[in-house]
Amino acid sequence: MRITTKKIHADGHFELFLLAYIAQNVQNNSMLRSLVIMTTAAAMVAPAFAAVEWMTDLEAALAKAKVEGKCVLVDFTGSDWCGWCIQLRKEVLDHADFVPFLAANFVAVEIDVPQDASRVGGVEQLEKNQLLCDKFAVEGYPTIMVMTPEGHVVGGFVGGADLQEAKEALELALAHARSLKEAAALQGEEKAQMLMPVYKTLQENFPSASKALREELLELMPHDEQLQAEAELDTIKAKFAQVPEDDYETILAMLDAEIKSAMPTNQDLLKRSKAAILEVQIVNELAEAQSVDDIVTARRRLMEEVVPLLPPDRQVEVLADIETELGDPQAVFDAIEAQRKEEAANALTEADSATLQEVMSRIQNAEDDPDAALRILDEELAEANDVVRKHLISWKITTLMDKGSRLAETAQTAEDVMGLRDIAVLLVELSEPDDAARAEALQKVEQEFADPAAVLEKLRQQREPEVAPPLN
Repeated sequence: MRITTKKIHADGHFELFLLAYIAQNVQNNSMLRSLVIMTTAAAMVAPAFAAVEWMTDLEAALAKAKVEGKCVLVDFTGSDWCGWCIQLRKEVLDHADFVPFLAANFVAVEIDVPQDASRVGGVEQLEKNQLLCDKFAVEGYPTIMVMTPEGHVVGGFVGGADLQEAKEALELALAHARSLKEAAALQGEEKAQMLMPVYKTLQENFPSASKALREELLELMPHDEQLQAEAELDTIKAKFAQVPEDDYETILAMLDAEIKSAMPTNQDLLKRSKAAILEVQIVNELAEAQSVDDIVTARRRLMEEVVPLLPPDRQVEVLADIETELGDPQAVFDAIEAQRKEEAANALTEADSATLQEVMSRIQNAEDDPDAALRILDEELAEANDVVRKHLISWKITTLMDKGSRLAETAQTAEDVMGLRDIAVLLVELSEPDDAARAEALQKVEQEFADPAAVLEKLRQQREPEVAPPLN
């Protein structure tokens, strides 16, 4: 029998029709029976490896997770500016070995805060996403957060991770979700033991999300000193959050009051915080020193006010550092004066600032073309004064590094390698003022690029992604 081939539609209806037709009409044909078995098996297996559907509405995802009996995985990301976010998505979340695990256990949500609002449909959606990041106290990107369908955070991780690390973190989160469900039917010490591992994991990675669980644990274990101390510390932090960071006098007065009343565990931490604030204050005063006596006063304050607040094992080390840095007050004052003179000599006038602003505008108009930006910089360097020149050279170094990075990613010929060598030479000449050091660096560049074929092979290996082992 001849089977006519037709266009297969995306919805798969034709494939189902074809399978049924073959099964009904060719029962005695062993080859076609095998085809039916294999094709049916493929149809059964294929959905397990379908791509994960990434939602963008958290509430809708929580509702879907409740229906499907899954947890929600939320990827807080910056898709057009965060390198770690892009790498995690490409090398882990979208990896062929990871997708089946992700699809089987989670409803996936992406909360994106890109620089380009059009990536999420506009400014309004970007603002909503930012509010969600604030609500869940996201402090770093990427943040992967796992929630139960009820919206309880149960785990995840912050920052980059490889396949195995990500899978282990998410499996632990799933275990925590099961613990929360089981704990709901328990009471007293038994319930506390079930909840404590969840709390400790959350406190480490998502301290804001751990607070509600800590309150529940304190009701179960009201005399637990560690939980009490952690709750007290959160209360203290909330007080300090209302004070400007540079209002040292107010902060120090508040620290003194809290040290007197805080639990012993927190007293040590608050003393170290006071030492850190005092050190910042004194170092700032050092920068404004008007005489050698000011240096002597700063040195004395560090020894008498800061050191006693530190743990005993740190005091000897810090005293030695103070002696090394401030042991010669006259030399310290002379160094401060020299730095002031250098800063004054390099200070930008209004005209200099206007020139640099105009140059930066022209570079930005060059869009994504390093060569065009370099031509602009070279034109300006020919006319620039010494102060402006320093800034332009810094921008040229950055632009050359960008150009070199792009070329390294695409280099295919010996000519490309020589282009990389020329960029390396320019970078050395621009960034190394010492003649001897510059000559040595240039010699190393020549050695590095002596064999263009070897350089090409090295670049090729760097460009090829590492093949991760399959997940168990």
